[in-house]
Amino acid sequence: TATDSNNTNNNTNINDSSNDAANSNNNINSTSIAKRTTTVNIASPPSSAPSGREASELPNLTVGGSTSSRGLAKRPSEEASKLLLSEGQEPEGAFVSLLLAEGGTPDPRLITCIAEHRWSFAGAPQMAQRGKGFSIFVWCLLELQKNLQTKTGDPLESSLENASQCFVAAQSRKGCMADMYQVLTHFTCNSILWHEWHRFLRVSFQDERATQEAFLVPRIEQVWFRFLRLLALMSSIFGVLDSRFVWRHRLPKVQELLLEHMRKRCFPLDQLSKNELFLQATTKNETVKQIKFAFNLT
Repeated sequence: TATDSNNTNNNTNINDSSNDAANSNNNINSTSIAKRTTTVNIASPPSSAPSGREASELPNLTVGGSTSSRGLAKRPSEEASKLLLSEGQEPEGAFVSLLLAEGGTPDPRLITCIAEHRWSFAGAPQMAQRGKGFSIFVWCLLELQKNLQTKTGDPLESSLENASQCFVAAQSRKGCMADMYQVLTHFTCNSILWHEWHRFLRVSFQDERATQEAFLVPRIEQVWFRFLRLLALMSSIFGVLDSRFVWRHRLPKVQELLLEHMRKRCFPLDQLSKNELFLQATTKNETVKQIKFAFNLT
């Protein structure tokens, strides 16, 4: 009788152990399934401008690019969404990649992020595929556009600005100064900033109150102050080309290139020549003085 009782207890313990093991396996399987079904949420870019004097009435495009064809792009699939970085999220190792001008295959997630970026311009994804350092550099160009329009202060963090300078200088030492000047001109010609600034200023100059300084000047300043920040940053990043490359080939310097684009695309003469504020021989407003001097309208 004692032996039968012991056998019965042993069988009961074995059955309990088997049930515990089965429950553990079910928990592990449930956890694995939950992990496989988790999706990555993509952060949407900010759509509102900052408050205060820098608060702009500039129109916000819904998608990057100068044409509406990008608006027809399909929503990324679930698998593609997993490859995207959140817009504004700094890529891993961005500073080191720029500082060392790293080559090699760029991160596919970053290429996808550049292609879908709110401020992406024509040719940006193709330019980013030239190497890991190039992909980070193109990402910085997109971010500085966004920061110019939506934030105050420096368009790019000082560490990334210094690293971008080193990247351009490293490419110049490799004998790729012509390539870097082509990057400068390509970005300058295709940047979305010109389209938004032009649309905003065109509406302001066409308004019936455009002859009033109190109405027009604050709207011009919204664009002009942003342009001055862009001018300073681009001169800092690409300044090495002025001393090593531009003068040999009689090409426009960085500031001259940007000023010419600003004059032709945002302040055309047909608008300025009809406005009384710019036709006056003298003016007390400092912003109007700067614009007339920069565009040789004096």
